[in-house]
Amino acid sequence: MFKEAIELFEESIIITDKNLYILYINESYEQLFGLSFKEVEGRHLHEVFPETPDEARLATQTVNAKEGLSFKNINFHWKGRDLVLRVQTKIHYDQNGEIEFVMTQIEDVTENVERQQERDAMIQEMTINIIPVTEEIGILPLHAIKTENQKDIIVENTLIQCRSLGVKYLALDLSSLKVMDEEFAFIISRLLSTLKLLGVKVFISGIQPEVVPYIQTNYEYLSEYSTYQTLHQAIDELLCK
Repeated sequence: MFKEAIELFEESIIITDKNLYILYINESYEQLFGLSFKEVEGRHLHEVFPETPDEARLATQTVNAKEGLSFKNINFHWKGRDLVLRVQTKIHYDQNGEIEFVMTQIEDVTENVERQQERDAMIQEMTINIIPVTEEIGILPLHAIKTENQKDIIVENTLIQCRSLGVKYLALDLSSLKVMDEEFAFIISRLLSTLKLLGVKVFISGIQPEVVPYIQTNYEYLSEYSTYQTLHQAIDELLCK
């Protein structure tokens, strides 16, 4: 009855005794790791997975801690595959308070993580993409921040791209920003001050009427920079440099 219940789990399940000898694996576990119950029954977990580093021996950590543990996004290499696993362990005690068995529940999140990495890479590319105009002139269209990841990469990637492209003059275009909150304005402030230290001269274009009152009230320092109504005007000025 217990084994039948374990087979109902979509996640991969392995059950070991307190000494980590394998008592049972469900069908999902067999499929994930390419193992059959017959070939692993009664064998020690470390014998089946001899190359697993200590930090990934989660059942061992559970027995040592004497409590169930949760692990997110564990990287695991097995049979030529790089897996990302989400793992939860549970301990079952007998009537005498001794460990009867350890159940490890594993969810394969490899595809989810890969998709998230692809989305993050796409967001990063969309967030900061300096467009070269000449060898020394570039355009940086800034867009509204939609994720936490974008906040961290705006300043860093702008500097990296300015260095790699050899940009000395940068048109910072804000035409897509209809709203500017305090956090985004702070990011722009950091960006401008860092570019100044790098020796990049910045021209600002496309400030929308909706954000002008906010800028005038909170960020008078922007008056130090040359501003233009349109990106076309800013580029014309830059090409005269």
